[in-house]
Amino acid sequence: KLHYFAEWWKQLYGESEGVTVTASPSDGYKFVNWTMNGQVVSTNPTYTFSVSTNCSLTANFEKYISVFATTNIEGAGAISGAGDITITDETVRVTLVAISSNSDKYQFVNWTEGETIVSESPSFTFETNENRTFVANFIARYSIEALASEGGETSGSGVYTSGKMVQLVAFANEQFRFSGWYEADTLLSSNSAI
Repeated sequence: KLHYFAEWWKQLYGESEGVTVTASPSDGYKFVNWTMNGQVVSTNPTYTFSVSTNCSLTANFEKYISVFATTNIEGAGAISGAGDITITDETVRVTLVAISSNSDKYQFVNWTEGETIVSESPSFTFETNENRTFVANFIARYSIEALASEGGETSGSGVYTSGKMVQLVAFANEQFRFSGWYEADTLLSSNSAI
């Protein structure tokens, strides 16, 4: 099962006549090389040679599968382990790894295949013998900084994932009164808790 072989090429040609042979892989296979008497003579699917005696060529093929992997957010992370993978046994073990391109901006969530969650770890190992397609899902992260002018304090600053509810609270010191939440010069709210 390590290699799959094409039929033996056995044809009689005139002395030193040039012969061209072409190997075409079936679906799910890729061409490896041409061998003559166990020796590799070409790694090109199309091979031209001169014939002076009877000869036999073997076109060698390998079975492979394609593992596709993308991210749900473009630029959120990098993926390793995907691509065309040669099968040398009944199944092949594949490890996909998703790495956030910027951990301050994107957080890994899970791996999905179709609508099914298959792993919640950035490193995901599985066995297969067929083509598979996975998505590494990330969620955006946002840094919220709540500052207080003289006379008060705030709570709620931190890093939050997209869609998460955030509550900011302002506390006025004695002899001070809360006047409002501002972003730059724009009043957002007159309530101390938002």
